[in-house]
Amino acid sequence: MVALSNGGTDGKLLLTSTEQQKRRRRIEKLRRIQHDHRMRLIVIVLIGKHQESGLIH
Repeated sequence: MVALSNGGTDGKLLLTSTEQQKRRRRIEKLRRIQHDHRMRLIVIVLIGKHQESGLIH
């Protein structure tokens, strides 16, 4: 636990920093999910093209 000084402003800065870290992690997670979805769509399109060309039955 951190001792607060300056009327608690240090604690508020820590909270803000923690919130920023959580927000960053959440954004990174959403970006990974978005990337995964894009890759799945690409695979689906490629499979569809191969099926149309008769390579996959």
